[in-house]
Amino acid sequence: MEYVHWGLGALALLWGLQCVGSVYQIRKYRRALSATLSAWQRGYLGVGCQRGVVSQGALVILVLTEEHEVASFQAMTGRTIFSRFKTYPQFCGYDQTDLLTALSSLPAAGKGLHQATVMAFAQACDAHRRKLDKAPQKPSADADATAQGQPLSLAATAQVGA
Repeated sequence: MEYVHWGLGALALLWGLQCVGSVYQIRKYRRALSATLSAWQRGYLGVGCQRGVVSQGALVILVLTEEHEVASFQAMTGRTIFSRFKTYPQFCGYDQTDLLTALSSLPAAGKGLHQATVMAFAQACDAHRRKLDKAPQKPSADADATAQGQPLSLAATAQVGA
């Protein structure tokens, strides 16, 4: 019966250490994210993560410009809570294809870092697309014609009725 008490105590200790480690890692992530947000007032933020069960996991924070080029790239890879974000200034100015090619040449880069980068890039591109969708559209010639009391063209009528 004494073994059961020791076993439960060891499990409780390990669970407590895991909780402390999780809080520590979340703080590192929040610090890196807030530093990126304060450093870049313009651009589109993308965050990608890939969890590895046996292999190492990866977390990527990147900022894209209007031209979909990398303005900032940070990655954290590893299996433990002691992993840190590493900044890669050499990737600034790369587009998605160039970035993924350059990542494959890194010795520490694995499939997880590649997948996290693709996810972050897609998220940043989606943010850019959402901004473009919300932007006010220039009035077309048909809108000007309607404002002057002239009838709409057939194409404009189909768009309005749809």
